[in-house]
Amino acid sequence: MNMDRPDWLENLKALGVNAKHFENAEKALTRNFGSPPSINDIVWRILNEMAVGKSDKFSRELAYWKMAWLAAQEGKDFRPYFKEAGNFLTQEMLVDIRSLENRDTAVNILKTAEQSPAVIDELRKEYTNRAREARKNKDWQKVYNDLQGYLDYAEGHRAETIKLVNAPPPDLTNTAKRWLAEARERLGKE
Repeated sequence: MNMDRPDWLENLKALGVNAKHFENAEKALTRNFGSPPSINDIVWRILNEMAVGKSDKFSRELAYWKMAWLAAQEGKDFRPYFKEAGNFLTQEMLVDIRSLENRDTAVNILKTAEQSPAVIDELRKEYTNRAREARKNKDWQKVYNDLQGYLDYAEGHRAETIKLVNAPPPDLTNTAKRWLAEARERLGKE
């Protein structure tokens, strides 16, 4: 998902970024490099300034989260930025993850995050969507791997989820359970 200036202005509003920030960053980068910078270069500069210049923990972590998201969008390693962001995902951050084009990167971010019921539920949705596509292609091994993989992952985080919210991780939907049963049957795995 390539974002333009108005999209980024809206996306970075929580950090107090406005059109003047973009103008100043664009002028500075143009001076430094002799040609107009890309929108991503402008955003990187703004986020770097925000991450270094913000004294409150929330703003600094939010700037690092936006850097992690942008790095993931560009196919770069998001983990150093995500670590600085505290490995925690808010509801707004989960929405950002849904907009990532590379679904494998989305899953990696979710698995790297501090586990919470919302994060685990988002993983369930990702694995169910993967299984849906695999089922359309009659790739029963992938259906099995994705859905059983989610169940194994959720079971591995069961105790911490129960401790956190007094409830187990979300189960597969009835439809996904049917797909898993069908995949097991077709693959002879019971």
